Amino acid sequence: MAGRVFLDVGAHQGETLEEVVKPRWRFDRIWCFEPATVCLQAIGRFVDERVEVVNAGLGARDETALLHDPGTIGASVHAAKALTEEAEEVRIVDASAWLSEHVGADDVVWMKVNCEGSECDLLDHLVATGAISKVDHLLVHFDVEKIPGMGHRATETRRRLEDAGVAWIEASLILFGRSHALKTANWLAWTEAARSARLCYRHMERWKYRTRQLLYPLKQQVRQRRQVLSDTLP
Repeated sequence: MAGRVFLDVGAHQGETLEEVVKPRWRFDRIWCFEPATVCLQAIGRFVDERVEVVNAGLGARDETALLHDPGTIGASVHAAKALTEEAEEVRIVDASAWLSEHVGADDVVWMKVNCEGSECDLLDHLVATGAISKVDHLLVHFDVEKIPGMGHRATETRRRLEDAGVAWIEASLILFGRSHALKTANWLAWTEAARSARLCYRHMERWKYRTRQLLYPLKQQVRQRRQVLSDTLP
């Protein structure tokens, strides 16, 4: 049976899941991919029959890899991103084969990709195999640009996504808000909007967020001055 499917690739501790499980989004099935075992307990706090947690990452092939800094927000299989000596051997699942087995042709699929430098391997593989056609709405964090000497991978993958006609957007262009849940809600609302409304919606959200960014230093100055004034009063 066709349904609304959400794939949370790089679920961490369920920050995205917190919003996705809300009834307003009407998801029928939700898969969370998280290779770090230390994160599973946090994800497990969401008791929902629609949610299935896969203790693995999605990638270009079935294999094992060494995950550096497991459990942290920047955990990555790329040693160049490592901040500590901690590491965990984790499982990687062939994304194309997984989609073929678990996602139907009539399903409507949302996929969030936030895997700290592994996104290019994953997405290039999906494009090359044609499995990307099963993804209707794609959100990508290009964390590979944080790794010295690997920024060109993001440029190449962006081109491949565009050439393949994929409906995708970068996280930096749509994830605005004071909390992770609100950021996720902005993206989901954008995908639900009529095509003619998306450009206006995106830029209005960016304008509001940018305004808050610009006003924040002024807000802090006002607070500091009030604090100084209160401290000097008898």
